[in-house]
Amino acid sequence: EQGFAVDQVVKDTKWLGYSKVILKSDNGPSIVAVLRASLEVLRVSAEVAQASEEHPKAYKSQSNGSTEVAVRSLRGMYRTMKACLEDRLGCSVPPNHATSAWLIEHCAMLVNTRIAGKDGRSPWYRVRGRNFGLRLAGFAEQCMYKLSMEGPGKDARGNVSANFKEGTYIG
Repeated sequence: EQGFAVDQVVKDTKWLGYSKVILKSDNGPSIVAVLRASLEVLRVSAEVAQASEEHPKAYKSQSNGSTEVAVRSLRGMYRTMKACLEDRLGCSVPPNHATSAWLIEHCAMLVNTRIAGKDGRSPWYRVRGRNFGLRLAGFAEQCMYKLSMEGPGKDARGNVSANFKEGTYIG
């Protein structure tokens, strides 16, 4: 739990592959703390040459419009996916449950890979230059997954055992 948000920001920033980054926040104390901790890690990193921060003017939410829209979109996706999950489970999922963190990350991935912007392209397309090509299962859906064909587990299974097992997709 400690440092999870910072680790995610650093991982995602490095994934983008830019050598110069500007992290923006909405001036909320907790977000600014995550932003500054992330910048400390990024500035030490060899992959990022320049990392800086930018904040909107105090009490001017209009100056942070694109971020507000992105947050609203993510919240809507989360509410929809959480309602679907609760309907399938037949019970309520509290916000502090472990699946909530996985569901937030899954929703962010869906927004980045599936939701097109004004230019008709998803953020994934803009970064990778191609559409996201994988088929996805629904969150917490039972599905088959392929076991590794290498490593010590392969020898223990033998060469005539099943290569697939059932599992629950969480992102």
